[in-house]
Amino acid sequence: MTTEQFFIENTPAVLYGEPSDTLWLFVHGQFGRKEEALPFAEIVAPDAQVLSIDLPNHAHAKTGMRNLHHGQPHPNSPA
Repeated sequence: MTTEQFFIENTPAVLYGEPSDTLWLFVHGQFGRKEEALPFAEIVAPDAQVLSIDLPNHAHAKTGMRNLHHGQPHPNSPA
């Protein structure tokens, strides 16, 4: 399955699956991470893509990262 990590403005995002006319937006709960969308993406692929994002102050608790603030890049993003 194709996986693409990128930013939407300053919000870390991941897109799973091949190009499709169907796109699911996966929103995780508090203390979750965008990568939690992978099992769901495996179920809906190859008929759809799944976009998942880490909103500020969500992924840090599970991974030990600092709080993210608007305009700040994700600490694990490639340089």
